[in-house]
Amino acid sequence: MDEDLNRAWAEKRYDVVIKIAERLLESDPTDLGTYARCIYSYNQLGDSDSSMRTARKAMENTVDSPPIINSLGDLIWDSGYLSEALIVYEKAYALVQLKPDTYHQAGEILYNIGCVQFQKGEFEQSVDTFRQVLQMPPEKSQASENLPLMLGQALIKIGKLEEALPHLNSYVEKNSEDIKGCLLLGDTYYALEHIEQAQQCWQHVLRLDNSAYVAKAKRRYWTYRGKSQRRWWHKKEDLFDY
Repeated sequence: MDEDLNRAWAEKRYDVVIKIAERLLESDPTDLGTYARCIYSYNQLGDSDSSMRTARKAMENTVDSPPIINSLGDLIWDSGYLSEALIVYEKAYALVQLKPDTYHQAGEILYNIGCVQFQKGEFEQSVDTFRQVLQMPPEKSQASENLPLMLGQALIKIGKLEEALPHLNSYVEKNSEDIKGCLLLGDTYYALEHIEQAQQCWQHVLRLDNSAYVAKAKRRYWTYRGKSQRRWWHKKEDLFDY
């Protein structure tokens, strides 16, 4: 039956994958790999309720392994269940504290927690979480390189633009072709009335690519160019509109 599952998976016949996976899970309800394929297939078919039900069953039956629980959180997050994903990630993080051999995953799991908090609109909490990741020793932190960007965005959401600026700069220095990051940095400079630096960021975006973000950069650059700061300032409500 495993061969049938692999064949259906390779052919992207997700309805067949689900039928085979459910039969396999009846005989081995601890197989996370089969759960993962089943959850993913439900997501591909747009059945988020069944996906979440399967994820809950996986939580009840799988072993207490941080990487496994973290992967399960990813699947639940992809299903759109933010609160449930947060619970799963928090369980994975609690388990990491008890298992020294998994310390290196603490940063990644905590970063995921911060991202879900951000997506839920819990910006204060996400700032605290991202700061925790930032302060972790190297042996505990394998967080995404997007950490400075996410922390910067969360700080902007709670009105701490001055504090966001060095994090955004740190991100853009390493990811100079990330259009959104450059545009966000320019907007932050502008909101802080650092007009020249903002213009430099927007000009850089104009050189990168012709996309929706570039259109925003063009609108900013040509709207604000040549006007006094007093005239520019009334346009700041147009910033961060992405």
